[in-house]
Amino acid sequence: MLLHTWTRAGRLVMALLLAGAAAGTVAASDDGQKGGAGANQFKVEIDGIASALFTSVTGIGVINETTEAREGGSNDVRLLPGRTKFPTLELRRRATGARDLYDWAISNLAGKMVRRTVEVSMLNPQAKAVATWTFTRAWPVKWEGPDFDASKNEVAIETIYLAYEGVTMTSDVK
Repeated sequence: MLLHTWTRAGRLVMALLLAGAAAGTVAASDDGQKGGAGANQFKVEIDGIASALFTSVTGIGVINETTEAREGGSNDVRLLPGRTKFPTLELRRRATGARDLYDWAISNLAGKMVRRTVEVSMLNPQAKAVATWTFTRAWPVKWEGPDFDASKNEVAIETIYLAYEGVTMTSDVK
């Protein structure tokens, strides 16, 4: 096995990198750009739920639909702004047996939909927030528990998918 040929220090560095990547807090190399941060440096906070270490976040965005309009006597088509929509926010984390996300998702079945504010912050190498996206009135539309396969050596992951009604971005970078 290749791991046995590594030095003790090499194994320690690799263990720290793997642990940090799973926690979403590995320091990226500083490229000298003001406020630069790696995509693997982030934190997620959800109102009313204990802070958890998420391994990935996808779905940050805004979709502006367009409507076609034709002016009388002309074949020209103009595009006008339409509805604003938001993609589904997908949060993944290592499955630990904690029930917080599951209970939030399942609360919809009992008719007690709970909407929460979710914040995703991008961190610089010093773990300071460089930018924060705040998702308002978020609620679970889907929850997936971990997959189990005895033939694979993978970390068990749970995923929660959130709909939200708005997003704002704050940043110290000008």
